[in-house]
Amino acid sequence: MREPGIGVDKPQDEAAWDAAWEDDFSTAVPRGFALAAKVTGVPFTPDMLDRPMLVGPITER
Repeated sequence: MREPGIGVDKPQDEAAWDAAWEDDFSTAVPRGFALAAKVTGVPFTPDMLDRPMLVGPITER
């Protein structure tokens, strides 16, 4: 998760949470796609992102 820049350390206080939110908010989706590409080995190309995507909740049973 660190490679695409996704923070894994828990912020220590409210100010750190706010700073992490501000830093991560605008890049959360691209970082998520980068992580998914790394984990699955499937690159997310611009033409792939122009198509509809199926999404849904992930629950633990």
